[in-house]
Amino acid sequence: MQVGSLNGGVTMVSLWNVANGQPMDLGMRDLNCNHIEFASAHQTSDATLKQDVVPITDALDGILRLNGVHFRWKPGVGHEGEDFGVIAQEVASVFPALVRESPRGLSVSYTSLIPVLIEAVKTLKKEIDALRASVERLSGGGSQPARPKKAGKDHK
Repeated sequence: MQVGSLNGGVTMVSLWNVANGQPMDLGMRDLNCNHIEFASAHQTSDATLKQDVVPITDALDGILRLNGVHFRWKPGVGHEGEDFGVIAQEVASVFPALVRESPRGLSVSYTSLIPVLIEAVKTLKKEIDALRASVERLSGGGSQPARPKKAGKDHK
């Protein structure tokens, strides 16, 4: 199936269910595109649509087990050139829910890594705050200690 327009004036293509006026969910799970460019993207995240919501724990430990990499795509895999990313097998060992398998191999939900990174940053912020408080305590609350006066001519 191809969706689009040969008319250069068309700037947006949407799929709608004419029966109820709602956007169509085509259930696409293995859509392969070499390049998608857009100005904005929103993902459904409404609390009323979620259940069993729990905080992400040990996010920093998990992130530290991943490696950001710079690489070149192999010829013929549907991508080309240089890129940045993570290795799906590493992500699967730490955050298995973020990895999907398809006939083309493993894929990573980079968007779903964002909440994990948010919690990891919060952990780092707490550690930085604790270290700053320790430094302040050790340095006497930030004030410089008074220097002893040198003995001068008037002091004996």
